[in-house]
Amino acid sequence: MPHFKKSIYHQSSLDYVNQSRTKFKIALKPWNLYREFKALSFRKTAIEKKVKAIKRLDYFAHFIEEDFDFIQSIFGMNAKFIPFQYGGLASYLESPDRENHLFDKNNLLVGNSADPSNNHIELIDELKKIGLSDCKMYALMAYAGGNDYVEKIREYGRTNLGDQFNVISDFVPLNEHYKLIETCAIVLFGHLRSQGTGNLIPCMANGSKAYMYKSSSLYQFFIQKRIEVYSIEDDFSLEHIAIPLSQEEKTNNLDTLRKWFGSRTISTSYENLLNLSSFPLENNVE
Repeated sequence: MPHFKKSIYHQSSLDYVNQSRTKFKIALKPWNLYREFKALSFRKTAIEKKVKAIKRLDYFAHFIEEDFDFIQSIFGMNAKFIPFQYGGLASYLESPDRENHLFDKNNLLVGNSADPSNNHIELIDELKKIGLSDCKMYALMAYAGGNDYVEKIREYGRTNLGDQFNVISDFVPLNEHYKLIETCAIVLFGHLRSQGTGNLIPCMANGSKAYMYKSSSLYQFFIQKRIEVYSIEDDFSLEHIAIPLSQEEKTNNLDTLRKWFGSRTISTSYENLLNLSSFPLENNVE
């Protein structure tokens, strides 16, 4: 779906995606060329089926209504919007010792996966531009992408940022994963859609300073809920990232994230989902 591709990638990342998905392998035998065209036709048919299925949806369950509006504007679906949270972060956010993690940190987190929609290339360019040093940079790339892309980002990051840039391409136990992201003072997420909340929200709950693109629907969601988040376009600089969030800002972020992603909201989400006759609903978060 070309419209979606343009809306979730910056130019350098889009160029990589287009190159990797449209080039044909060298076909010295007619059978190889036939298989290439057949695969391309299959992808086109699969997209057409997805579009048809989307138009038949009755409900759209998500926590960001702007995403619903965007998809509705493209496909003209008649689905109703349902405020919904999957859950999974409530126990982490509501841990009794969560406030003890609001200490100053030093490292930096780049993205959440190996999906090119992280726009890693542009993020690395931003980091090179400001000349950040004296910290470790971690790019989480253990899932959602191919090995070729992982290696491209590893090489591009090391070439432009040196040994401080580290790609995490292996899965680790969840407790070790949380220990790693809890060392990150800065979170740099390049998504242009709601993505990566499973890493972003725990970081922000621990007092990390988050930078995102303004066009991201998730960035806009945080702004609407008065959560401290900053834009890459306007705020990302050495001077800005050198100033950590105040204790008041860290506490406000934690309290607000607990309000929107905590157990009470999760319970309400599932109760509403099981009672579809009550829609349209208003969000019950007070």
